[in-house]
Amino acid sequence: MKNFWKHFFINGLMGMGFGPIILTAVYFFLKINNVISVLTVNEVNLAIVSALIITFVQGSSMTIFRIEKLSLGKATLIQSLLIYFTLIFIYIINKWIKFNFIEVLIFTIIYWVGYLIIWLSIYLNIRRQIKSANLKL
Repeated sequence: MKNFWKHFFINGLMGMGFGPIILTAVYFFLKINNVISVLTVNEVNLAIVSALIITFVQGSSMTIFRIEKLSLGKATLIQSLLIYFTLIFIYIINKWIKFNFIEVLIFTIIYWVGYLIIWLSIYLNIRRQIKSANLKL
């Protein structure tokens, strides 16, 4: 378990490096599409801290798959829920979505469809690689 926490924090810190880069890209595209024009210092600070939290959680959540006692299904469920609740909390705090049923529902549907597509593509790719390796034996 000691190694788990070590990897958890290392992966989280590595993920945090991408937070400000992603945030800068998002704000750039929002600006050139005239969605936003001016941000207050507080909005920028909250967005930076939020991006760091999101990328830390996403980076560190991969460590869950190192727990041998967890099945792939349970590890996937824990990881997906950890990321989902982090995102929904951060999005509402930043007012990126409103805290009402319809917006939370739309976000939830988009999140789970996106997560499923990403997870299935990774799963099928790994399965294909294993099948290819087995054929070479």
